[in-house]
Amino acid sequence: MRWIFLAGTFLTAIPAIGRAQSTADARAELDRLLPEWRAAREAAADGERLRRRDAGATLVERGHLRVMADSAIVGRVASAAATASASLDRVFGTEAAMLTGYPLVALLHGVVQNGDSTHVIRVRRPEPLAGARPGAGRIGSQERVISLRDPHAVDGDLVRALEAAASLPLHAALDDDLRLWLRSALSATPQSQETLEGAYVDLATASTDISRRCLAGDVLGCRKALGLTPADDPVMEGYTAAQRRMVVQGNVALLRTPGRAAEFDRCVVDSEDTACIARLRELSIERLASSYSPTVLRRGFAHWAMAQGGAGAYSRLRASAGLPIAERFALAAGMPADSLVARWHGHLMTGRPTTPSIPPLTAVATLFWIGACGALSLRSSRWR
Repeated sequence: MRWIFLAGTFLTAIPAIGRAQSTADARAELDRLLPEWRAAREAAADGERLRRRDAGATLVERGHLRVMADSAIVGRVASAAATASASLDRVFGTEAAMLTGYPLVALLHGVVQNGDSTHVIRVRRPEPLAGARPGAGRIGSQERVISLRDPHAVDGDLVRALEAAASLPLHAALDDDLRLWLRSALSATPQSQETLEGAYVDLATASTDISRRCLAGDVLGCRKALGLTPADDPVMEGYTAAQRRMVVQGNVALLRTPGRAAEFDRCVVDSEDTACIARLRELSIERLASSYSPTVLRRGFAHWAMAQGGAGAYSRLRASAGLPIAERFALAAGMPADSLVARWHGHLMTGRPTTPSIPPLTAVATLFWIGACGALSLRSSRWR
């Protein structure tokens, strides 16, 4: 161990220190070595704790998923892993085989929240070891935490956590163009009706030229909203005047530079749209697109397009690197790009929230009180 080596080195050096250094020098040398020794000792203790913990863990294998789970939750993890593995196979097809080389861990932890003790399940990918496969470090190990407070939600939350964590290596393996278009890892979790409704509402309330054209069924407008075709002028097409001011105001560090502070203030303080437009010209296209082409819209489109293509859709998407993104999704879905976008628009419109109906009891009660108020008004006299 490193701390034993350091301690031995220090003891060997004591005679030389005594001869060549003063007591103060020797103490300074000791103070320099002690932090390293303590750090090495703590690292060794941490390693020992992990080894003891692993001894009580069980490897769960479902499909291409490998999960090291605490023995107390192994049954729950196994059930969730079976569901997550089926979703991964459905979305990513044969590419999901890559996941066998990227195991996950699901550990049970005790926590204290507002003075109450509870437990959570932490799902993550272990940090890559020294000498791990090239590129493993860039995958990330974002942790997903599942609270056990609501027993009815735990299983579903655990499935989604496994699906999300497992998708990270697949995202890292993509070419730069597709990875940047997706922005974040595409999870195997199916798009819910609630998510679809949220995407529709976001587009409907954006009130930009691009969003209005897409909602009206204009294919080019939808291509721009999805980031499949670049906007001719993102600043003008992708934002309203009020939105331009808000974006400028939210990017103080980037846009209120010493030479352009007056222009920034005319935009933010005086609501001068020409100043806002000038300031937004300084932002990159991708930063501008993050607003009028939101990630939730792109992810929903990607899920839907691959579902249209069926088996092998994700493999075709990956294999078409170098082509425009719209053409790649067309190959994955097995139809022309414009037809794909037009059909996706029809799918998006199914997310339009329905007008809530009035419950029958409420309708009857309302009619009763209207009638009662009308009868009372007829009995009253304007001379009283």
